[in-house]
Amino acid sequence: MPWPWTKQKQRASEGKASARNRRCVLLRAVIRLVIWLASPIFSMLKHILDALKRILNALNHTLNVVKQLFGVLGSSGLAVLLAGFILHSLLSVLINTKMSEHPLTDKFDPECPPNYRHYPNYERVLGMGERLYPTLSQPNPTVDRYYKRALKCWHPDKLARHPGLHRDSNADRQLMQEIFAIITDARDKLKAGGPTFPRGIGTELIHTSAYWNTTLPTTVALYNNSEPCGFKSAWRNFVVARPEPESESDFGKYHSCNLAIAVGRLRFAYTHTPPGPHLFWNSQDLGWAPGDVMYWLYGTSMGMSGLQSAQSFSYDKKKRLIKTGWFSFHDFPADTAYGGALYDEVQDKKRAAVEEVMEEYKKDSGAELNESLKCKECSRPRTR
Repeated sequence: MPWPWTKQKQRASEGKASARNRRCVLLRAVIRLVIWLASPIFSMLKHILDALKRILNALNHTLNVVKQLFGVLGSSGLAVLLAGFILHSLLSVLINTKMSEHPLTDKFDPECPPNYRHYPNYERVLGMGERLYPTLSQPNPTVDRYYKRALKCWHPDKLARHPGLHRDSNADRQLMQEIFAIITDARDKLKAGGPTFPRGIGTELIHTSAYWNTTLPTTVALYNNSEPCGFKSAWRNFVVARPEPESESDFGKYHSCNLAIAVGRLRFAYTHTPPGPHLFWNSQDLGWAPGDVMYWLYGTSMGMSGLQSAQSFSYDKKKRLIKTGWFSFHDFPADTAYGGALYDEVQDKKRAAVEEVMEEYKKDSGAELNESLKCKECSRPRTR
């Protein structure tokens, strides 16, 4: 039988061992928690180090290529790189030259560029790209779309949208009225091609029209430069380095044209080409210049889309052509005659036009009737 103090020593040693085991378990749990929390940081640091390593390898590869290039070309390689840097600088200066399209715009809403300043060019008034050829104008739906977009900024009711214009100012109200007249006149002139529009509306000198010189006397001096913005004009403006106008009266000598505007004109022409069967592709405007050949190849899909006549198209395709505005019902007389495939559409269009006229007449007659009733009420003797 063991002595009592022996059992006490055994219990004390067991208690110390259990406490030591608990501390070890707690320490292992803390270490695991720290590793679990720090693992994303370690992985992120690893990715960063890998990315830096790849960047250093790429730089090393680039330096080796440059060394090999200079080893092959010698001093001429340095000259080529220097010439490329100078050419890049010149092109950036040419693109960002001071001949901006909308100078003196502090008093207007930044989202409303004052295209009306370019009134000699109807397309630029509505924010469209200038035509590449005299007889190639955009169809009526495109003109109406840009006209509605312009009215969101330049309708007389939108005067409060511009921070530099005041409703109480008679001059500002007159300015908005003139801008509205300019935009509306540009829309009407672009749509003045008749039923077969836009087969060609000619090359009328815009600034000599009677409407121009009689209706807008206060703004005539601002619009006397109708030269289209091409690459030659952009280069000439870059060489001359004309300054921007400092006042409204300086616009008479100003031609806003730079490389960016010329490229935008070309981009608009390529994104708004007439369909392949259109008569423009057979007109005399297209010659054998490289630009004309490229435009013809692009617009006619290498000449394939112009092989088939529009008269031989299906009913649905004819309707799509008419919807685009490049063709009209008058281009398909056999289909619009009685019994033709498009006869019902023509009749529906006529009925819609008649109904529109009748609605306007009812509104006008109703307004006149209300005015007459008001006058009768005014003239009637008052009774107590």
